[in-house]
Amino acid sequence: MASGGERVGGRYRLVEQIGTGGMGRVWRAVDEVLDRQVAVKEIRLDERLDEESREVLVQRASREARAAAGLNHPAIVTVHDVAEHDGAPMIVMELLKGMSLGQTIEAAGRISPQRVAEIGLAVAGALRVAHGAGILHRDLKPANVMLDGRRVVLTDFGVVQVAGDPRLTQTGALVGTPAYMSPEQACRVELGPASDLWSLGATLYTAVEGHPPFPARSFTAVLALVLEGKFEPMEHAGALEPLLRKLLQRDPELRPDITRVIAELGETADPRRPDVPSFPTLVENTLPPTEIVPPPEPAAPPARRPSRVIGRRAVLAAAGALGAAAASAFLFDREPDEPSAAATPSSLTGDGPPLTGHTGRVDALAFHPNRPILASGGWGGTVLLWDTGSRTSRPLTGHRKPVTCAVFTPGGVLLTGSWDRRILAWDVDRGAETGVYSGHTDIVYALSVSSDGKLLASGGKDKTVRVWSTETRRPLHTLRGHSGTVYAVSFHPDGSTLASAGADGTIRLWDPSTGAPRTPLTGHTGEVWSLAHTSDGTLVSAGQDQAVRLWRPGAAARVLSGHQSPVTSLVPHPADGTFYSADVARTIRHWNPGTAASSVVSTPHTDRIDTLAVSPDGRTLASAAWDHTLRLWNSA
Repeated sequence: MASGGERVGGRYRLVEQIGTGGMGRVWRAVDEVLDRQVAVKEIRLDERLDEESREVLVQRASREARAAAGLNHPAIVTVHDVAEHDGAPMIVMELLKGMSLGQTIEAAGRISPQRVAEIGLAVAGALRVAHGAGILHRDLKPANVMLDGRRVVLTDFGVVQVAGDPRLTQTGALVGTPAYMSPEQACRVELGPASDLWSLGATLYTAVEGHPPFPARSFTAVLALVLEGKFEPMEHAGALEPLLRKLLQRDPELRPDITRVIAELGETADPRRPDVPSFPTLVENTLPPTEIVPPPEPAAPPARRPSRVIGRRAVLAAAGALGAAAASAFLFDREPDEPSAAATPSSLTGDGPPLTGHTGRVDALAFHPNRPILASGGWGGTVLLWDTGSRTSRPLTGHRKPVTCAVFTPGGVLLTGSWDRRILAWDVDRGAETGVYSGHTDIVYALSVSSDGKLLASGGKDKTVRVWSTETRRPLHTLRGHSGTVYAVSFHPDGSTLASAGADGTIRLWDPSTGAPRTPLTGHTGEVWSLAHTSDGTLVSAGQDQAVRLWRPGAAARVLSGHQSPVTSLVPHPADGTFYSADVARTIRHWNPGTAASSVVSTPHTDRIDTLAVSPDGRTLASAAWDHTLRLWNSA
């Protein structure tokens, strides 16, 4: 097996391993002749092959790579070269910087039928070109569909045929992923284009439902279901359901051909959206912003799972003072008092071109408490530190997977959470990692630091809220009560109460000093994606149901309407009692919670805004989006 630093084919220097699977490993490499980055797929051959069979497969790899290189379509990965290294074939391809469809489903849950149809159109366009050239894919699955910016790219053409032709392996074992393997492939009969279309149907089913069509636990159990044609009933496929049923038929003769598939996918994709090209262009592979419709969590109310949003502080000094669950109920169930006065919402003006440098969607933002530094993190796995004056950045590397959230302590220590389940502490002057908070068993989605800087709260996909000592980086409390992913946590400015919210649609209140729960707040009809506190102590929450809710001591919840799509982020102005919100439709609103008035800005972001941050002086708002960019706004 190859290792980092080795040179393949005399010109491709392996830098780091970026993927692994049953077929082999993928490396990021440098083409030293053309001075460009590439991906090198190292195919794992059966160790029990004799020398003659191994040579046949190496030769086949070369033929498959040459055939794939001849396919000209933007949704087919570009193959540059094929080489042999230590007796194994190495396929050199373009380096894709996005995430796979499988990773996207894992992180965000199921995807809307319209968006799945748009992804399917791109993949179907790639299959039409490949099948026209007499080439089958043989391993179409979510892991082999890459979402690279606005591109959809199908990878790994012919790898199954290279890695494990049953006629050449000594064991005759099946090679592939059973949940996406057509019945005829499972029976090892001759394959045709209909086999790839069955796999396309299984892939699109997974994207729209949030789980594979045959979710058995063992390889043999999955194959049995595949051969019987017994897939799980569809609940969320909508207009896609008739096509998926036809694609998943056991008899390949009964499945629609590629022309019919493209036509039906085109009927489900939504060409009326201004950012979605018309049907013929979609077939040639343009992906509009991914709109997530997360799946329900078991035993949770309307539980679903989207992208995450960071909260900053949390809930109600008065509830902390009274201390008991009954006190919480009293504070939030009374009739509302007169709203307090607050500043008039200001207009926002863009401050120059976007900040670019991230290679994937940007999910995390945080301003330094007393210096012109903005931290951002996203799916590329790198944290960037921006000098907001010069608009230059420098990277912090340490996370192994996408960065989901960021917050600064009052002393200027940066904390970031990630898919790698860790929270890292950073010295921004030295650009060095200074510590690790370990304990979450799944993705960390939210962080908040108490105003005195002594406590850190975190929440994540493991359905827990954790309270940490920032001095020792050790957990003080693990708070359980949510029945789904926790997307937001927030300390009240005086530190007396911690609030958390997420996929179960509730806001839970905790005593951070003891970990004792208080009465949860209910009213949202979907997931709660963000929490924040205004400078006067009002708790603000928002999420999937498009409503912004205000929770004040001594008042019933107040609903602010205005957003026309799910609200992804809330952030308070540091001094005047107002706050900002952003939504999936790329709109930012600036609210006066006292009067319910808001000003609105339609931003030039080309994909959903996922998070906001406000500078300590309140003069600059930052927005980050799935279009890989950050934008700075001046508050007039």
